[in-house]
Amino acid sequence: MEKVELQSSYFGDMLLYGHINTYNGRLDSDYFFDEERYSYDGEYEDEEVEVEFDDEYFMKRVNEQLKEWFEGFVFERYFKPLGFSKLNYEKLHQPSYYNYDADEVYFDLEFDPSKFNGQNFNEYASGLLENSKDVEFVTTMGIFLRENYSSYSGFSSLTPNNVSDLIVELKKYEYRAENAFVAALLNYKIEYDEIEAICEDDFYYGVAEKLHDESYLKDVA
Repeated sequence: MEKVELQSSYFGDMLLYGHINTYNGRLDSDYFFDEERYSYDGEYEDEEVEVEFDDEYFMKRVNEQLKEWFEGFVFERYFKPLGFSKLNYEKLHQPSYYNYDADEVYFDLEFDPSKFNGQNFNEYASGLLENSKDVEFVTTMGIFLRENYSSYSGFSSLTPNNVSDLIVELKKYEYRAENAFVAALLNYKIEYDEIEAICEDDFYYGVAEKLHDESYLKDVA
């Protein structure tokens, strides 16, 4: 079984990049702390009890909930229909600085060559584009690449932004090309806006709400 290593930043809003965020996002610990402390202070308003937020335990639960959600809902709904055999959640990566970056999920998809005439993932992906007679498919893939991976003022993209370059980079086993191909294929199979809407709704109830079921406060010794 071959593993294709991916990062949610290449998928944009389809995998809620920027929303699944511990800094000014749905998973910001300050939000949970403020909400819980307000409730806590009301319960113990006549007592002087000093508490602090258990960030280590909170992040442990965040990763556990994201793992369950990605390996369950996200895989079954979006990546299994593309032919992948399994999704393995690795971690929620938090950048050192948030000026130009955001949290992103690292995960991999298992690809079974025996289901694709013995081709490995890169052979399958490059061949699908190179040999396709479906003009709509190739055009849609190209539009997605151009709209999502092109350079612009102040940013130089290293990811292929057209089908021809993508094929070349896939044959070189370049990880950016692998991410771009899977994202573009997912967009082709399921409408971008539909993925974003369903994904965000399920994330809210499948992850964010569950995190509210526990307490992350601890008494200060």
